[in-house]
Amino acid sequence: MPPTRKGTDGARMSITKPSLSRCSDLTKTMHETSMMSGSTMSKRPRMRAVSRSVITGAVYHTRSPWHVVLVLFFGLGGQGMGCTPAPAVTVVPTSASDAAALKGDSLGIRRNAQEAYRGLLAGYYVVRNAEDWRSAWPSDASEPFPSTLNTRTSMLLMAVASEKTMAQVRITNVTETSDFVHVWVRETAPGTNCATADEGAPFEAIVVPRVDKPVKFHVESVQAESCGEPPSAAVTCRLAQTNAWSAKIGARPGDTVECTLRARAHGRFALTDEMLSLSALPGGSATKLSFTTGTSRATFPIDVFGTYVVRAEAVDESGRRGVGTAQIDALPPTTKDIYVELAWSNFDASDDPATFPRAKLHAKEPGPRGRECSTDSPVTDLCEVRMRAGYTNMKIAPARKSLSLSVAYVDERVEQGPRVCVQVFTGGARTAETCDPTHRHAGDRWEVGLLDLATGKLTEPK
Repeated sequence: MPPTRKGTDGARMSITKPSLSRCSDLTKTMHETSMMSGSTMSKRPRMRAVSRSVITGAVYHTRSPWHVVLVLFFGLGGQGMGCTPAPAVTVVPTSASDAAALKGDSLGIRRNAQEAYRGLLAGYYVVRNAEDWRSAWPSDASEPFPSTLNTRTSMLLMAVASEKTMAQVRITNVTETSDFVHVWVRETAPGTNCATADEGAPFEAIVVPRVDKPVKFHVESVQAESCGEPPSAAVTCRLAQTNAWSAKIGARPGDTVECTLRARAHGRFALTDEMLSLSALPGGSATKLSFTTGTSRATFPIDVFGTYVVRAEAVDESGRRGVGTAQIDALPPTTKDIYVELAWSNFDASDDPATFPRAKLHAKEPGPRGRECSTDSPVTDLCEVRMRAGYTNMKIAPARKSLSLSVAYVDERVEQGPRVCVQVFTGGARTAETCDPTHRHAGDRWEVGLLDLATGKLTEPK
């Protein structure tokens, strides 16, 4: 059992004696603390625990229901030599009325640039020497002792919130009485629907004249004003030259889609930004938005089969975001027709398909007199061709058994560059896909294979 003693209110206190290894020549230490009476505490909000103290030494615990934590620390005072007991530090909850009722001398506050204090451990600190400073930091992240802090005449007071979601910590006043230095701290929680900065727990550090008395931090907890509802954003799209706007439409490769954004501010902050973007594309697509009115209206071409998702976003002055989406389904029909698609792979999203090597898709009937359908020369009763920016979509009627597919290169294709791929869709599903990894010269032809029009499968060319 640790030794106990009575506080000023008669409550029992347990005392943990400090280690005196740093002061082996010290034969006698004196601990003085001031305890709040039980009658006073019963009128206050529940005591918050001190997350961490810079102070090492004796720890006093009241056995009253309020668990008041008082921490006494010992160290080298100021820049002087020797080992002297340091005053106690106490943390208690408070209210604005308590501050108004306290009479004392106000100490001048000096606020320096705060960036040097980012990364402190959560808690409340009094820094009168280098040891106090080191104890306020994680063991592997201590910053250099402030060169401008003259500990003979000044001391540093620091408050760090224990929660990263807290909006603000502010030291509002420092008052000296005959027995204590009282530090008034206001912790502000975010208002309803308010954004919080992702910069770690808020903190504040101030410099005041040095006073070698016990320090009591009075912490007031308040909540900021509500920010109201966040902004809203919605997006609708249509096929070009039509009037059917919707958040979900159908399209075909070769179509042009136009989308528009509608945003609205609902809270007390004005809108600062509105934007459209493509948040999802089918594999092989290289399509991009072309903006026509700021960043709130844009068009884009459908280049391959698949699902496209357009995202609308609105941002207000506080950084809150509203998001909406529209979906464009460019799915192959579930008819008996065969759809053959020339697409691309092995490229970056920033690449422009207009710069890809020119390549032309060919579909030929078997036999020496077989007709041939190509990107440049569609045959009415054999195929329909739609082409846009290097992409070709060919619709083939299943009136025959098979066709041979090939790709003719107009430009050279280097081995590490964008790669031509051929996909086949039958009955609404993809039934075959193959890509050409070979380095091709201008004038080369890639024999893709024989397309079975009954199954939509490809077989290797003979």
